Order: sequence, then structure tokens, then C-alpha cells
Amino acid sequence: MDRNSIIGILLIGAVLIAWSYFASPSEEEIQGERRRRDSLAQVEQQKEMQQKEQDIERSTEKKDEPTFAPDQNSTHSQDSADTKLI
Repeated sequence: MDRNSIIGILLIGAVLIAWSYFASPSEEEIQGERRRRDSLAQVEQQKEMQQKEQDIERSTEKKDEPTFAPDQNSTHSQDSADTKLI
């Protein structure tokens, strides 16, 4: 390798190092992004909690309703069938 090649490689390395240093986020930007992610996570947790509460309310409403209501027509038809046999 000649002198120009070595200088070129060193310059390319220096540019890459300088670019990575200046392009990296500052500590303030990192903290801001961290706060944003944390607040989004809190909102998601609140949504999940509300959804769970709604599910619990729905399940308790279903328990309050009778699961089986006797059909009055079925007893009528049975009574009429019994009277016909007699």
C-alpha cells in the first residue's frame, strides 16, 4: 500500500467515527424517548385494566340473568296431551 491509500483509509475511518459520534442522540433525547415509551406503556396498561373491568362486569351481568327459563308452552302442550288421554 502506498501513502495515498493509507491516508484515504484513515480519512474514511475518521469520517465514520465523527459521523457516528455526531449522529448519536444526546442524553436529553434519550430521556425524552424513554419518557414517551413509559407514558405509552402506562396508557396501554390503563386500557388493559379497563378492558378487564368491562369483561368482569359483563360476566357478572350474565351470572345475574337466569340461565334457564322454563317455556310455558311446553307445559301447556303436555297438560293438553294428558287430558286427551283421559
